[in-house]
Amino acid sequence: MSERQSDTAQQATDNTMRAPVRVWAPKVGERVRLRATNEYTARGMRPWEHLTVRRVDTGRGVIHVERETVKDSLTAVSIEAIETPIGWQDRYTITVGPDKLPEVLSWFRDQRGIAVLQSHYMPSCPTAFCPSDNIGGDWRFNGADKDVVEAKDCDRVFRVVQLETWYDMSIPAECEYCYHGKRTREKNAPLISQSDSAPVCERCNVRIGFSFDEPYHFAGQCDRVPREAAECWVCNGTGIGNRYLSQMKGKEKDAAKRELTRQGWKLHYVNRGRSFEGSYWIGERETVVKDWDETMGPAEVKS
Repeated sequence: MSERQSDTAQQATDNTMRAPVRVWAPKVGERVRLRATNEYTARGMRPWEHLTVRRVDTGRGVIHVERETVKDSLTAVSIEAIETPIGWQDRYTITVGPDKLPEVLSWFRDQRGIAVLQSHYMPSCPTAFCPSDNIGGDWRFNGADKDVVEAKDCDRVFRVVQLETWYDMSIPAECEYCYHGKRTREKNAPLISQSDSAPVCERCNVRIGFSFDEPYHFAGQCDRVPREAAECWVCNGTGIGNRYLSQMKGKEKDAAKRELTRQGWKLHYVNRGRSFEGSYWIGERETVVKDWDETMGPAEVKS
């Protein structure tokens, strides 16, 4: 299940600039409300009175509803005047991390259809996405509003955006612990005694811990290829380390931020206050992996 709190303001702006891909239509027997107070008063109804759908005419865009206070009397209302369920949109963006991206793309490839679940859990009201043949799981979505999109309509209704998150942002820089990938006694004096006293592993006959003069591995790593003598384990012998934004000041920081922004990262500073050490920068980058298919035309309206 892929979950992401939706940006309703952006979606509302988007909706005003294009024709809708789908039009929501309620089901017969469903209880609905009108969008605004004047929609009630214009029809002589009490504001926010619940109405029960008795007949749906999607061809004309009209539904016939029964009032709670006036039984056996139907009132014709345009579908556009009906309040849509919380979180319903005519098309959606699924935002997902790199680890879940292959799974989400498989929903389209395997023609499983996609269900959109809108929780009423008040602290966050999250929206979740899952295959329509495997709805369930998280307790927040038990009894949630469901918008089930058939497989044939998924390409026009959904787009997929990969969200990368980078904690404690940095730029490549010369490794501060070594010289061209090798630790030196001059730069790493505390390691001299460790190197001189490093024991030999009985299983693979390689030094355990660290050694300036012989290949070595850390404890419990006999199954891995030993590191070369004096190889830096921070940069893995490349000599390239990281210079963190949290370590920079002035022009150096400004230049690094411009470069990261140019690469598409949105930067956020996490200030942990004076009582904490380790304030840092977080970066987020969104990449559209699968866009909406604009060539397919409107999806079918079903009730």
